[in-house]
Amino acid sequence: IGKLEYICLALLAASGLIWIFFSAPLVNLGISFIAHFVGAVPTYKKVWSDPKSESTAFWSLFFFASLLSIFASPGSSIRDVLLPVYYTFFDGSLFVLSLRRRKVFKH
Repeated sequence: IGKLEYICLALLAASGLIWIFFSAPLVNLGISFIAHFVGAVPTYKKVWSDPKSESTAFWSLFFFASLLSIFASPGSSIRDVLLPVYYTFFDGSLFVLSLRRRKVFKH
């Protein structure tokens, strides 16, 4: 466990405490999104520098599942679809980055 994991754990603990003591679900969700994104930075760096290291099929399945969950959400307000929208953008961005393949040109 490194510094990044401790930062994410601290954010998630703060998020949980805010939820329990202040009943502020949107603030809680926002902090959770930040913690998730901070924890995902190494994945972004890895797929940016070496797109072949991540499975395009894996990220495409998660992207399409997240996209479908937007339409399967029961409500029509942004609060009801905020989580699926976040994951659609997150999974979709990693899917697109994993599509990049570095071409080696031979002379």
